[in-house]
Amino acid sequence: MMTKSTVMIKGLPNDTQEAADWWLARRALGTLTTRDEAAFQAWLSHPTHAEAYAAASELFDDLGALAAEPEMLQLRKEALGVVPEVRSNRMRVAASIGLMFIAGAAVFGAISARPDYASNRSETNLATTKRYETRLGERRKVSLDDGSVVSMNTDTIVEVAFSKHRRDIRLLRGEALFEVAHNTAWPFVVTAGDRHVVAVGTAFNVRLNGDKVKVVLVEGKVLVEPLQLKGIERVLPQLGAEQLVAGEQLTATTGVSDVKVETADVKRSISWQEGQVVFRDDALSAAVAEFNRYSDARILINDPKVADLRVSGIFRVDHPQNFLEAVTGFYPVEARRTSAGTTELVWRESKDIKK
Repeated sequence: MMTKSTVMIKGLPNDTQEAADWWLARRALGTLTTRDEAAFQAWLSHPTHAEAYAAASELFDDLGALAAEPEMLQLRKEALGVVPEVRSNRMRVAASIGLMFIAGAAVFGAISARPDYASNRSETNLATTKRYETRLGERRKVSLDDGSVVSMNTDTIVEVAFSKHRRDIRLLRGEALFEVAHNTAWPFVVTAGDRHVVAVGTAFNVRLNGDKVKVVLVEGKVLVEPLQLKGIERVLPQLGAEQLVAGEQLTATTGVSDVKVETADVKRSISWQEGQVVFRDDALSAAVAEFNRYSDARILINDPKVADLRVSGIFRVDHPQNFLEAVTGFYPVEARRTSAGTTELVWRESKDIKK
């Protein structure tokens, strides 16, 4: 004869905690019949069962805010026809809470597995944060305490703070190449704009240009993640991450979820280490903006026709005059000194383009 503490019901897991999750899911969905509810109360009367159910309810409450999100509600709706496969570890939330939590488990698993780099930063000793800077036109190479090397381009600021959990780097301005000492247990996290670049042993270039972040992977692999999750990424954080392989680059804009991943021109991206800039059919306006990164002697273009001219070549960043001579020698433009340290490129109608 069945007693109050020995409930027999089809589908009820044998494991107590899994059974608690199983009951919680069905009660949350409102799928229990009067007979099922009576069986649940009989099951709950056992002290061990009651304790397990209380633990499951606490977890449910922790996820309650996310459960109300539109994305979660949609996932819940799609999950209704799915029969979960029971697992025996604490990630059973994905299975035994099933139905309601087939989506909820994805949240729990993602939250559990994804490091919170923003909050973890508070664990570092801010008094030991090291700050490195370069002036306009200066390049600098810094060896960090872990054996990693940071090569800094012009007008760059980098902050470094290590904790026992990770190596935390912040690119506050400019551009840097990171050659990371390998350590799988000690992630190397570079924050630039609203993105994290996570590595354990690799080489990658990061450039912060206004509201844009560009990551070029030279070797190894990195994971690029948003600091703030939006939309469906709040439910499934892994959807917001992009893993790059060597030879790829990622471009992101602050406040915009979508990113662009494409094949990189690696040699061009890190040519600044040799004091060079490489142009491959670039707009003259873009080439001028690149040169202006390295010197107080500004080059200006106010004429759209001049700005749209295309330029290719390799130039020294510390010899802008050679660049100006090449442009004025090939195109019908001239360089006019408008003020101390400022040169404007203007159209010169009277001369033909030299072939």
